[in-house]
Amino acid sequence: MKKIILLSLLIGFEAFAFSKSSATKLLTLNGRIGGGGGGGNSQYNDLPSGSCGNVPAHIKKAFNESIAFTKSCSAARIASNKMVAINDFSGVNKPMIYIFDLQGNCKRATGISWGRGIPRRDSINMCSKYGSLKTPPGFHITTPYSGVKYDNSNSLGLGGLSGQDSLGRGILLHGKWYTDGANTYGCIGVPDAELQDIKSLLGHGSLVYNYSGDRQQSDCSNPAGVKHTCDPEQRASEALRNSGGGKEVPRSKEFVLSSPPAEKKVTPAPEKTEKVVVEEERTERRAPVEATEDDDVGIDGGGI
Repeated sequence: MKKIILLSLLIGFEAFAFSKSSATKLLTLNGRIGGGGGGGNSQYNDLPSGSCGNVPAHIKKAFNESIAFTKSCSAARIASNKMVAINDFSGVNKPMIYIFDLQGNCKRATGISWGRGIPRRDSINMCSKYGSLKTPPGFHITTPYSGVKYDNSNSLGLGGLSGQDSLGRGILLHGKWYTDGANTYGCIGVPDAELQDIKSLLGHGSLVYNYSGDRQQSDCSNPAGVKHTCDPEQRASEALRNSGGGKEVPRSKEFVLSSPPAEKKVTPAPEKTEKVVVEEERTERRAPVEATEDDDVGIDGGGI
């Protein structure tokens, strides 16, 4: 009887020691926020939601590319209190969103889902083509959004900065109950439980980089966003200005546009004419969303 009791005590002590050791390792792993190095999937699969873990080298490279883009393109010059989000679609690790401040400190990371495409595929194949149901590549700005299923309470709009016309397609960042696969109409899906925290971190006017790394895309007739040109959607520029970003820089430092801006005429226009022009611009901004990509249409973006 004494031997049985002693054996039970030994087994209980070993189980406690193993549990304590595992907990210590997990705390140590979670404490390495903003560290270096790459690595495989294993170091991310067991991380609690929201933990940055050991930020991979290719994500640091993508962050540096993002900062360089904000300096070369005034339309991407975000305010100092805004964030840079890297959506990792490189294939090095499972797709995740990493959110950094402008000093390179990782604030949050979690798994994401992406566009299913037509025909539906589980693999990642990015594209800016209207009706493709694929996630557009490249740089975007977080913007307000007002639709039927999604609005400012449960989503962020993603305005393309390199000719993607992502807002025209209804491309959003919104919550999903399952975020480990191709289950959106081109949007970025984040865990439902983390959506509000991520929305608060990013707000309107943060930079989002749908990063594909060296991955070669196929079956896409509109590769906008693959090359980092400076060609923002109008609502992306508005969101940037309203958030305190988008400051002009000297032409010598600005990204070279395909066509130079027209010279301003000295002759002032009548006040009544100016109001008519503004109203026409508003109509033009609303038309693509209402006529094509609103979330009750369900062709691209916010339809799922």
